[in-house]
Amino acid sequence: MTQPLPIILETAVQDDKVMQDFESEPPQVGGDHSQMVKAPPTRGGYGSKDCVNLASSTAVSRIITIDSPQGSVLKKIAEPIKLQEFPLAKEIAQALFDSLKPYLPAAGLAAPQIGISKSIFIYSYDRNPDNLTVVINPSFVPIGEETIEEWEGCFSVLLSRNTWQIAKIPRYKKIRITYTTLEGETIDHVLEGFAAKVFQHEYDHLQGVENIYRKDATVKAFGNKDELEEFFKNIKKTDAEHYLKPTPYR
Repeated sequence: MTQPLPIILETAVQDDKVMQDFESEPPQVGGDHSQMVKAPPTRGGYGSKDCVNLASSTAVSRIITIDSPQGSVLKKIAEPIKLQEFPLAKEIAQALFDSLKPYLPAAGLAAPQIGISKSIFIYSYDRNPDNLTVVINPSFVPIGEETIEEWEGCFSVLLSRNTWQIAKIPRYKKIRITYTTLEGETIDHVLEGFAAKVFQHEYDHLQGVENIYRKDATVKAFGNKDELEEFFKNIKKTDAEHYLKPTPYR
């Protein structure tokens, strides 16, 4: 029998009107990537068999912020999801969709951000909700050494009480990814541009890394939410120029 989903509820008051996402930070590669660890992938939009039906949302989980009492979960390395835990993975995926729903369109959200230290996140290569994909036990390796350095926002920072900060981080421009779907299928794809940046950003969360705390981050602070949102308008325009669909690895 599947154990109850251990969602940590965010008790702090959060501003639901804070800018609708920018969860797209280029991730930091961790460990030895001379070999890619295969993981069972999940992909597809809300209408896909691989994705959870957002319309049936019942979860009340909130996004954990860096200043919340439960913020320590953001610093932990997430545990891999075992085969027998896939029923639980579906519950976690539903909770991620439910938590992200108020902020759509958005780029993604990782399980630690809703208080669950498991290796699963959702992301969209173009912020379109229909393209949100469930990713379980992900891994990636760079294709080439070229990097991109662009501004990234993170819900766990943007929804905090007074930390109006974003980060510019060097991310690999093109990466090969593997992950598992909710159906247990292994995905082996190539991501480039915005998609690669978002995937790396979400991967960072599974490694217990927050973008503004990375050693290679250039952090920009704002005096208030309005200044931040105005800055983000231009960021999103730039991002839109780099929306590229995932392609199969050949």
